[in-house]
Amino acid sequence: MCATEPNAPNAQPQRNWLDIAISLVQPVSIIIGGCWIAFLYFTYQEKSDAVSLQEKQLSVQQASIVLQTQAQSNQLDVDLKKIAADQARIALDTQKNERELKSTQLAAEVALKKQEVSLNKLKEKQQEHDVQYSNNYRSSVEMDLWATKLRKMDGDRNEYKITLLFALKNESTVTYEISYISVQYFLGKPKPGLTRHVEDVEFSRLGFPPSLVNQSAESGALDWYELDSPSGSIFDEARGNMGEWDFVERETPDLKGNGANTGNVEPGVTTQFVNGYIVRGKPGTHLGFVVNWIINRAKGGVNDVHFLNRIIQLPEDDAEVKASEKKDLSE
Repeated sequence: MCATEPNAPNAQPQRNWLDIAISLVQPVSIIIGGCWIAFLYFTYQEKSDAVSLQEKQLSVQQASIVLQTQAQSNQLDVDLKKIAADQARIALDTQKNERELKSTQLAAEVALKKQEVSLNKLKEKQQEHDVQYSNNYRSSVEMDLWATKLRKMDGDRNEYKITLLFALKNESTVTYEISYISVQYFLGKPKPGLTRHVEDVEFSRLGFPPSLVNQSAESGALDWYELDSPSGSIFDEARGNMGEWDFVERETPDLKGNGANTGNVEPGVTTQFVNGYIVRGKPGTHLGFVVNWIINRAKGGVNDVHFLNRIIQLPEDDAEVKASEKKDLSE
């Protein structure tokens, strides 16, 4: 025990230093720990602020995206509504156009139907006309009368040749029958007074000679005198079938049965005759010629009666005088 005592003073300083070191280490540790904690706190806070900032930035971006999306959605909704409105308008316009088209189509169909009805009526009339036309008797006629001076006679008279040409063509599509045909000759003498007087001028229509089938002809400025009895021909099958015109047989003494220019005439066929006459008279004398013809008496015709006349004045010199007429006749 005594051997160790001399080291006792050395042991006391060592404990004091250790205590001092321990007493120093604890505050330093506390300071270091606090600094570390502060460092960690401030580091965390910075990161936290950065994260918060990022979160806020992300929130702003997200809000911006949401706003953009909402705006796009709203615009899309507007566009969709516009499209829907346009579609509705187009649908209404389409329906309106369809109604108008149907109305127009219906009106056109009605008009077309009316036209068809009118056309059918016209076709019926045309058919009736064609039937009537095919059964009617149509003719074209030509009559030429001319006078040629042959020689001078004693006094103031001359000798003339009168030529009469008469042609009758069947212009219809059916055959018809010429039942009767005759020629009459007249001398026209001026009446003492004419019907109209204007100062020293007298005026009146020349008129026409009467005929067997036209007794009511207006004589005009001339009195007509028959130069000879009518000459003519009759279709034998028509004898006794002339009806109200049966008197023409009696009034035509020189009547030849089945004579020239009588009988059945086929479509497109022309019958004609040329007669010549010698006349001695004064220049300026009026002569009138009338051709009468009746058709279809043997076939039971009713009013198929015609006449045509020409008037000629005898020339004073050697010139030839001609009077002509061409016309179409429809029965």
